[in-house]
Amino acid sequence: MPSPRDPWLAANLSWSFAGLGQFYAGRKRTGIVFAALEILLWALWLACLFGARLSTLVLAGTIVEMLGLWMLSSFLAYRAIRRDAPAPPAEPRTPGSRCS
Repeated sequence: MPSPRDPWLAANLSWSFAGLGQFYAGRKRTGIVFAALEILLWALWLACLFGARLSTLVLAGTIVEMLGLWMLSSFLAYRAIRRDAPAPPAEPRTPGSRCS
């Protein structure tokens, strides 16, 4: 049986760098996609920062997109671990007990 994984650790890893939480959760393809998107956004941000021809609006938009990517990546990594976790055992029912 695989060791249980912590969904909060997956979310924090994805918040640090998009895709790390997906790798931790065992979702390698999704992790590669998120990591590639983050690298592309960092490259665009650096081009906006050091390129004299790009506007400040593009720079601000890139920062907003990065925050959105981190939030989405963290949420999906958390959810991936929670969905893969085994369900808690059901309590045994006794005759005459009421369901409420």
